[in-house]
Amino acid sequence: MKILFKKKPRYQLLCVRPDGTTTVAKIGAQVAYYDLAHVVVELKGGFENGFFGMVAKGDSLSTHSEPNAVKSEQESFVVEVLVRGLGAMLMGACAPSEYNALVREELGDLYDEFKLNITEADARLWLEAYESLLAKWESLREEETLVIDFKPTFTESIH
Repeated sequence: MKILFKKKPRYQLLCVRPDGTTTVAKIGAQVAYYDLAHVVVELKGGFENGFFGMVAKGDSLSTHSEPNAVKSEQESFVVEVLVRGLGAMLMGACAPSEYNALVREELGDLYDEFKLNITEADARLWLEAYESLLAKWESLREEETLVIDFKPTFTESIH
C-alpha cells in the first residue's frame, strides 16, 4: 500500500491499496506526527493489524477515528501503546533503555501474549526511523507529499 502524506494546513492522508482502492482524510496538521509513528511501529515491529495494516486490508481511514476503534482488536491496542511509547522517547520522557519496561507495564499480560521483547537497540532503531520520517515531513513545503511504501521494508520519497 502507498501512504501519501500531503502537507496542507489540514494535511491530507491518502492510502492507495494494492488493489487500487483508496481512502482519504483531511486531518489536523499535527496528527501527521502521530500517523508517522504508526508507520514506524507497524513496519519495524511487523504488525499486520495496526492502524495502517487494517486500512491496507480494506478499512477506511474514518473507521479508525471513531472513539472505540482501538478497543476492537488486541493487536491494534498493542500498536497504540507502542506508538505512545515511541512518542515518549521522542519527547525525552523515556530513554530507549526504558522503552521496553514502559510498554510492558502498560500492556500487562498482552506483552507476553504478543511475545514482545523490544531491546534497547530495537528502540533506538525505531526512534531513528521516526526522527528520519519527521525530518522529511518537516522539510516539505505546502502541497508537497511524503510517499511511503507500506510493506515490510518501507521507502519514502518527496514529490
